[in-house]
Amino acid sequence: MPSQQVSGVPLAVGTGTATLTAMDADGDTATLAFRWTVTSAGAPKGKLLSVNPDPTTTNDYTISGGYSGARNYTYLTLSEVGPAGRTKEYFPTSGRFSQSILNRANGVYVYTLTGCYNQQVGQRREGMEIQEVTEVCEPIGDSLTVTVNGPTPDSVATQLDDTWEARVGDFNGDGMKDVYLKRTSAAVGGGLLRDVILRQAAGRVFSAEPAPPGSTNAASAATWPVSTVLDVVPSDIDLDGFVDVLLRGMSTAVGVGTADQMVYAPGRRTEVVLNAVDADVKNFLSEVD
Repeated sequence: MPSQQVSGVPLAVGTGTATLTAMDADGDTATLAFRWTVTSAGAPKGKLLSVNPDPTTTNDYTISGGYSGARNYTYLTLSEVGPAGRTKEYFPTSGRFSQSILNRANGVYVYTLTGCYNQQVGQRREGMEIQEVTEVCEPIGDSLTVTVNGPTPDSVATQLDDTWEARVGDFNGDGMKDVYLKRTSAAVGGGLLRDVILRQAAGRVFSAEPAPPGSTNAASAATWPVSTVLDVVPSDIDLDGFVDVLLRGMSTAVGVGTADQMVYAPGRRTEVVLNAVDADVKNFLSEVD
């Protein structure tokens, strides 16, 4: 008696119904319906492909990754766990991606790629078959450990000798003035704070564009006029060994009522941080200036 076999790797857990129909030489048919339950599915194979350039020589690098398989993910998450358990998440938009990682402090970082998708799961309740949709997230490939050991920053005293300029323009054509803070000294080590674009949003709130900005954005901002009223004041205000910069005179340079801005070096954080300087902070800064 001939036999047939159904084979393959299931891509989702759940319960389904299949009907098998057989026909003999006379054209007579017979059917058999049966249910099967998948309790463990095979995930598509994935891999974080590369890290470039070598993160043991730079604090800026790129994680390139991707996956292969039939799974149709709703979204991907690239998770970063850094020193002291600090976390950050990125959301790639395609199955193959390159994610820029900028200004990472020295230390060990672990990257994991996760894919999430919607799955229909059949359940029987009171004799009825009910299909429910649930979100399933699964790791793709192995995690990647990256050791960052870039150049050691200069001493705070040396960093304080760095020179800076501040340019004012409109980064994204929205009619609101933005600021391009640029370190112009040629120090070999310097600090971790280099070039930052401070982008203005409604309510005179500023955020830092990725630092350092990409070559296209930096080239555009470099054409803005240097401000003659913005005072750039370097100081290690948070005493972490990395010089920060106070931008004083924002109300005159950018617009009446705009608060001065403190630009914190990434240091032991994962990115540049901005804080508006209110009256209390100004008084404190004037005492330690």
